[in-house]
Amino acid sequence: MKLPEQTPSLEFVYIFHGDGYLREAFLNKIKGGLQSPFLVAAVMWRMNDWVGPVRTAAFFCAQRVFPLTQPDIIARAALDLFGRQRGWQRWGKPERSMIEQLYARPDITAELAKLLIQQTTARRHRRCATRCAHPCSMATWRTSPSDQ
Repeated sequence: MKLPEQTPSLEFVYIFHGDGYLREAFLNKIKGGLQSPFLVAAVMWRMNDWVGPVRTAAFFCAQRVFPLTQPDIIARAALDLFGRQRGWQRWGKPERSMIEQLYARPDITAELAKLLIQQTTARRHRRCATRCAHPCSMATWRTSPSDQ
């Protein structure tokens, strides 16, 4: 398959292609930190792909790129994915565990806390707090003794 070699810089277009072989090949090309919450969500979404090899490629892609991605970018993606990920049926325990560990990183929980504090409505805070599955993350979100 020569298409991944012939199309530099189109990895994030082709990971949405209908052909699983192309999604897998382009996930394998992604390197370096991701530059937006959308791209973080796209890689995570592929960890729930209907094609097993694509899920595997997304898992290894996440292992490569998430440590190099800025914590605020991951935190912004996490806010929108907390509720959705609970319903994902195709990803397995290794993928779930990796994402839980990612969300539990102190730098990411600190960014999540900042984002929640900056929210203009309490509704989003409540929604996120009730959907968050990681108790360590919740502990860092308390901002005052009255919140406990």
